[in-house]
Amino acid sequence: MKRKPWQTAMMVVSAGVVVLVALHILRGGTAPMPAPFTGAPSVEEAIEASRASGRPALVFATADWCGPCQSFKRGALADARVGAWIEGNAHAALADLTNANDPRARELGDRLRIQGVPALVMLRDGREVSRIEGAVGADELLRWLERAATTGG
Repeated sequence: MKRKPWQTAMMVVSAGVVVLVALHILRGGTAPMPAPFTGAPSVEEAIEASRASGRPALVFATADWCGPCQSFKRGALADARVGAWIEGNAHAALADLTNANDPRARELGDRLRIQGVPALVMLRDGREVSRIEGAVGADELLRWLERAATTGG
């Protein structure tokens, strides 16, 4: 029996999903949320706190299915120096983009112009001053945080 093109396409997509799930499981599953972002307020609440204090809002865009996000959470974002910097110098907020079918997640991703995860977006007065995308090491992240907080770059 000859397969129809859509059946072949579905088989390829299904195999891809199985591979992604297997890699996610092999990498240790979903990493714990780093302290600064555990129980973090909404983006709007972080922006309001930022306006009141003068410290920037720092939004972490992530998704449970994202392997690099899990590495970033276990690596640089779990570093004590990074956590201390964030807690002392910014208002952390979490943008959980795990469910792409959730209209709120889509709206938040669109609003923050998230093209890929993981991403950190620094905001002042609700406007982006800097962003870093992808999983980076703790030293590089600390340099970015300092630069972004003081010069917006």
